[in-house]
Amino acid sequence: MNFLTAWRLLLVFFVLWLSPMRAQQVWHDEIVRTFQGLPSDIVLKTQTDDNGFVYIATAKGLSRYDGYRFVQSQSVRTKVTDFVSCAGELYFHDAVGLASVADVYSDPKIVQANNYQDENPDNDHFEHIFVDSKKRIWSSDFSNVKYFSQADKKPVIFHLDLGRKEENLKLHFVEISNGTIWALTSSGVFVWTENSGKLVRHPNPELAKLSCSSAIRLSKNRIVVATSDNKIIRIDPKIGKPEIVANSLETIIGMAKLPGRGLTLYSRNAVYLLFDKQLKQIYVPQKSQINHVLADGFSEILWISTNKGLVKLSPVDAISNFRIPAKNLENFVVTSIAEDNSRKLWLVENKTGLWSHDASGNFMHYDMPAVRVLSVSAYGNLVFIGTDKGLYLMESGKPKKVKLHDFGDFPIKKTVLTQKSELWLLVEGKPISRFSWPDLNPLQALKNKSEFWTENTWNDIFEAKNGQIWLGGWAPKAYGIDLFNTKNQAFIEVSDLKSNKNRDKFFGDYVNRIAENSDGNLLFSGYGGFSIVQPDGNLKRSIDINAYAIADGHFEGIASDGNGNIVFATGDGLHLYNQKRDDILRLSQFDGLPSDDLIYGFLKRRDGKFAIGTENGYALVNLQKLLEPLGERTLRLSGVSVDGKMRQHVSGAIELSKEESDATIFFSDLSFSEKNKIQYRYRFADEKHWNELGNSPEVSLNHIAPGTYNLVIQKKHAFGTWQKAGLELVLIAHPPFYRSPVFYVFCFLLAILSVTGIYSYLLRRQRKEAAFVQKIREAEMTTLRVQMNPHFMFNTLNSINSYIIQNQTESASDYLTTFSKLMRNILEYSKEELIPLDSELRALRLYMELESMRLEQSFDYTIKVDSELKGNPLVKVPPLIVQPFVENAIWHGLLHKSEPGNLLVKAEIVDEEKFCIRIEDDGIGRERAATLKTRQTSHKSYGIDITIERIRLLHPENSVEILDLKNADGSAKGTAVLITLKL
Repeated sequence: MNFLTAWRLLLVFFVLWLSPMRAQQVWHDEIVRTFQGLPSDIVLKTQTDDNGFVYIATAKGLSRYDGYRFVQSQSVRTKVTDFVSCAGELYFHDAVGLASVADVYSDPKIVQANNYQDENPDNDHFEHIFVDSKKRIWSSDFSNVKYFSQADKKPVIFHLDLGRKEENLKLHFVEISNGTIWALTSSGVFVWTENSGKLVRHPNPELAKLSCSSAIRLSKNRIVVATSDNKIIRIDPKIGKPEIVANSLETIIGMAKLPGRGLTLYSRNAVYLLFDKQLKQIYVPQKSQINHVLADGFSEILWISTNKGLVKLSPVDAISNFRIPAKNLENFVVTSIAEDNSRKLWLVENKTGLWSHDASGNFMHYDMPAVRVLSVSAYGNLVFIGTDKGLYLMESGKPKKVKLHDFGDFPIKKTVLTQKSELWLLVEGKPISRFSWPDLNPLQALKNKSEFWTENTWNDIFEAKNGQIWLGGWAPKAYGIDLFNTKNQAFIEVSDLKSNKNRDKFFGDYVNRIAENSDGNLLFSGYGGFSIVQPDGNLKRSIDINAYAIADGHFEGIASDGNGNIVFATGDGLHLYNQKRDDILRLSQFDGLPSDDLIYGFLKRRDGKFAIGTENGYALVNLQKLLEPLGERTLRLSGVSVDGKMRQHVSGAIELSKEESDATIFFSDLSFSEKNKIQYRYRFADEKHWNELGNSPEVSLNHIAPGTYNLVIQKKHAFGTWQKAGLELVLIAHPPFYRSPVFYVFCFLLAILSVTGIYSYLLRRQRKEAAFVQKIREAEMTTLRVQMNPHFMFNTLNSINSYIIQNQTESASDYLTTFSKLMRNILEYSKEELIPLDSELRALRLYMELESMRLEQSFDYTIKVDSELKGNPLVKVPPLIVQPFVENAIWHGLLHKSEPGNLLVKAEIVDEEKFCIRIEDDGIGRERAATLKTRQTSHKSYGIDITIERIRLLHPENSVEILDLKNADGSAKGTAVLITLKL
């Protein structure tokens, strides 16, 4: 090789190193197979409905997928050759014919049935289904294009003059405008207009003969077409002139477009992305073929239908992979990363040495012959390079060796420029060297013993924000975490502190990296876990692989993400430890990382992103975006199982019949994210307590009591916050008849009827009893009158007889006249139950007059009546109710008195409901009258007892009270009887 050739090659490499390197877009693929619920691994096509559910056409019919579970259509269970989703309806073709369904629960509506009875095969073929803006359903067969309108179910058929019969006609419909459809075929472009009603070849000769394998309309003025000769062309429908934009290596059979991304094209063997007029391969199926690719705008996922399952291909915008543009990068890894003030990253690659990568994307290599670069550190615009032969500093864009006094070519593992302008060098196998900066004068040697450096292996040195210097490494006789004591000018082992006597607090004795947490505590990673150490050296806690689900114990890079999480890298991916929840989340290649082996370079950049060394380059990870990939996606109800059976057509409230008691509610956010990174919870609207569901998107409710329940379901992604706008559902559990409102109303009415019946029965009984009692009362009163009248008449006749014997004819005549009046009143009143009070007192006056005459005027009598009672016809009493008490007062109280007596009968109002008749005499009193009565032989008197009973029978509140009247000295001065009656 001559000098000129070598110079040209060197110039090419130099230009390559200086050229901007774009980050490689990361795509994550996941295959869904039959063991995960897919009805068949032969997936023919996918579509999404208006809600974001993915519908899948397989060899076993139609099914729906929500990211967790598949729901198989019960009515479409044969091979679906083609289908399309439009305006809430799914149009498809299967063994039955061309049909449509609203969802997997609906029965198909047949548009045109297959006709297998004739010889024309076109009658049972409906391919390349397309629905235009007026809901005309377009399709094709071997040699025809046909459509069905909504008004007329009969097909309109256009024969294609292809010049030859094609078994697999390649055709794609594109609606150019309302009333204009292009049919792009392998034999040219055909145009249909609504005005003409005809399908003819395109008037542009170039398009009329253009052999198309696929097409897509991207905008009003841009159609992209893949041709059969592997060209990608762009067409403006108004101009009609094709323009080549790229070339492919194989036939493109379809295209799709995710919002905000390049055009996706696919062949049977690979999926490509069109970028800068070049096709970049982003996916290749393993031993399978591609049937269809759907660009899902809801979830920003490419759904790839293959003969070996459904592939979910999703872009990972949170991770960018940068590849170092070096030749022969086999087994090359980036072991150290630093960032200067200009946001330029400095990378140490274990084979080719030092590289830089600026904000514009330019990589540059720095030649450092005869040395092996070990580490790089940046402080402001100062970049220090540690090598196996001393320290270098970037000056004028070139590494320049730093001359240090009395310092040989020792391997430098780490460089620290402290806040006190001291340069600390961690030297492999030797004590730390310190120099002043920038004059580089040697500083006092550390006072640790020599075995401190020879028996231990120190891997990292770190200065905290408070100026403390920390050292980490492998200490076989200690735990490898040391703090610099400025007073003693030596490092002290934190395990020697009194607060750390409990050795269980340490995760191990081998520390790899040191960092500072957002709360000022220090982080030490190593083999077996990491420790959180307070600035005073007290070990706060340790996280080890024995207590958490961490597969690999080799911990390297560690840092705080500023949101309460500690990020650490292991040989099994990137991990996040949430301090508040005491939980760990793992990120891996599944999430878009280029590798799970992340034990090399590690840096948290100033913008919060993490640069992680990988094979042949580094990955830039935006954790916040990775944990919340699609923001606030709302939850949707995807199914309900009642008593173990899936329910169809769930809309509105979920209702359970009286025989149903268990329900399982399925839901999804339709983001199709990794399942273990989304968590769910639910509660009833009238409760405050949330029920955690973990990663399971379903709520199981068993033995549901009758009633109406309002459920609220929320989700959050990884360590994010709970989404406020959750899924709100209403569940109504109808009670059995014996617990239903109808039953309660029936019971209430029955109770009312029962109470009414019992009440009626008791009322009738009470009325009968009252009538019977009334008869008893009347009989008793009649008995009283029967007893009272003869007794009184006997006494009266004796008095008349006495007058006659004594020859007192005039007195006898008066007496007899008064007696006749009294008898007339008694006879008149004897038929009445109640008589007016005035009538009673009138008869009483006649009686007292007779008795006064018979006893020779031995007593005076007085009758007084309140004005409210006098003459009031409404105030009534039983006849002869007062007479027995007056008779008793005369014969037992006044008769035995030596001097004339007085008798008072007074009727007065007690209150609004009662009045009282008072019979008062000033006779000898009841006590003396009783004594006299025992000495005399007399008839048995029933008048008082019967009268009292009569009074009580009239009303329970009626009463008779007999009072003994006394003088001041206690001697008797008469008797008073108080008869209280209800008005």
